[in-house]
Amino acid sequence: MKAARLPARFLLVAIAGLGLGATVGAGCRRDRPVATLLEAAGTAERGHAGSWSAAVPGTPFVIGDALRTGLAAHARLSVATGGVIRVGENARIRFQRGGIAGQQAPDLAVEMGSAEVDETAAEMSIVTPGGTARIQRDAHVRVNTDGATASLEVLVGRAVMLQAGQEVAVDAGQGIRIRIGSTEIQRFAVTVRPAVVEEETGAPPKQAAAEAAPAPPAPAAAESERSEPTDPHLARAETGRADLTLTAGESATIHEGRPVATVRLRVQSCPGNAVVELPARGHHPERFVGSGAVLVRLKPGARAYRVHCEGDPASQLRASGVLSVRRDTGDVPLPRRPPADVIDADGRRYTVLFQTRVPQLTLAWPDAPAGADRFQLHVDGGGERVIDGASIRRPLPPGTMTEGTYTFWYRAADGKQSPKTTVSIRFDNAAPTAQFFRRTGAGKSAPGVVTVDGVTVDGAKVSIGGQPLVVDGRGRFRTEAKPLEGDDAVAVRLEHPRTGVHYYLRR
Repeated sequence: MKAARLPARFLLVAIAGLGLGATVGAGCRRDRPVATLLEAAGTAERGHAGSWSAAVPGTPFVIGDALRTGLAAHARLSVATGGVIRVGENARIRFQRGGIAGQQAPDLAVEMGSAEVDETAAEMSIVTPGGTARIQRDAHVRVNTDGATASLEVLVGRAVMLQAGQEVAVDAGQGIRIRIGSTEIQRFAVTVRPAVVEEETGAPPKQAAAEAAPAPPAPAAAESERSEPTDPHLARAETGRADLTLTAGESATIHEGRPVATVRLRVQSCPGNAVVELPARGHHPERFVGSGAVLVRLKPGARAYRVHCEGDPASQLRASGVLSVRRDTGDVPLPRRPPADVIDADGRRYTVLFQTRVPQLTLAWPDAPAGADRFQLHVDGGGERVIDGASIRRPLPPGTMTEGTYTFWYRAADGKQSPKTTVSIRFDNAAPTAQFFRRTGAGKSAPGVVTVDGVTVDGAKVSIGGQPLVVDGRGRFRTEAKPLEGDDAVAVRLEHPRTGVHYYLRR
């Protein structure tokens, strides 16, 4: 559908964003609260009349007031005209007078950090350093600015960003990112993730409610399935299978989707049995015994361990480390359908970002000659391609624009030509440490072989069983591998100077 063009009165939003707000009717009072703080965790302060003071639940905010949060803090406010604002850590927002005649809701200026607006009962404007966004009633949007860029994500409803004098429509499931001081707009599909702050104290965000729901109780299992062995003889009775194998002395974070991770620690320095102890505050340490290697069962959390040889009277320390288990897999399901996006032939430069599948693009010419319905579409991506009989708004055939940079323009039968517009399609690496793609409906690998298809942060080294994997310039890697002898999973090792060593178990 064609992006709606806003009437001229919407241009007043830009004037409000520049602090040139117009006069206000007599019915608006400056001291009337436009928002109220519902809750805050950590440091939250109200800026009023040039001074800052602690903000507590019930604190009112009037036009001109600001709210700022500190490190690891968040806040939630209600808007007088209806709606909720959630503010993340290290953020500052300010309430400004609405710039549109008859508008009751205040303008929300996000000066730094993240804010999320939901359940709006009236149209509202959000001002960022990258431009002003007009969000419709009942919309749910996220805004973030870090001083260099400003981004807007639309989860529900629709928003229109006014930037550099032009309107950019953003529909549900889409986001745009603007580098401050630049006219380039980066479009991307919104990845649903938990809100910037929680819905209520101690409660999970709405988007994560299904994931956060308690799992049904597991059926009764053998005692060895539900608790780590605390006696050396129980460790000797293990089957010998493990989820992954490490060398004693290594410290790492293990990402495992199951309740317990069984780790085989290789110990080469003991002539007989090796003993692995897990110290426990106020209790005797848990002990696991093995010859050449020791099987250790770990539940989620961080556990320090130390290794010595059985029967060594001096109990000489042979190795030590810390193993942390997180119950997650890093999986990102690949959607059956690619995200969709519309790019206007308006002479600007667009960047379309994707995280899973290359978007399905629709090209449009809003200013096409009236009455014409078929045109020549020129697409130049290193070699010009001409599509005859193209409509001014129709999805491109798959494969017309893949990852890369393209210039396109329309030409009508009378010779009139649209502005040449540049589109750069780029992979957007959003992996916290690593993400793995699960391809819905894809064929299975050969028996015993695991397909590893993932992405990691820039600068990380990736390996499996000591063999390094090739990582491309965007952090992506792909291979097929088998578990090590005696292991039940392929352990993908990622090492980065900032995040340390992580193992992701792939089955």
